[in-house]
Amino acid sequence: MKHPQRRLYENNRLGYLLMLGFIAGNALYAVIALNRMPATNAVGLLVMATIALFLLGFLTAVKVRTYSLGWSYGALLIGLFQTVRSVVALSASSGQMVVPTTLFLLGSAVACLVAGVASTISARERLRTLRAMERLI
Repeated sequence: MKHPQRRLYENNRLGYLLMLGFIAGNALYAVIALNRMPATNAVGLLVMATIALFLLGFLTAVKVRTYSLGWSYGALLIGLFQTVRSVVALSASSGQMVVPTTLFLLGSAVACLVAGVASTISARERLRTLRAMERLI
């Protein structure tokens, strides 16, 4: 980066937008999957998991925006969970909407993983810049 001090006052826009992409992909999956599922206990579990992922995704997006290293690692964990969830959803479901719904899940998982990696790199660079500036004082 040409001016690393810019990270001290600018928000992490890339990580934030990618986490919002994760939320959008998760929402599309939830809407399509819930419309196709028969009313069973699995629907309740899907709704609970989706609500929890929405909450975690939004909290992570807000924290990643401010270069939080811990929440950047959290974005990686959420992305890994979403990847596992997409594999399980693909193996457990059948029908003509399996591929599009799985693509929404995988797309949201990739967005979350990329947000985690990019935010981790940015947060570490920001911490290095802060430490270097502290040495100058």
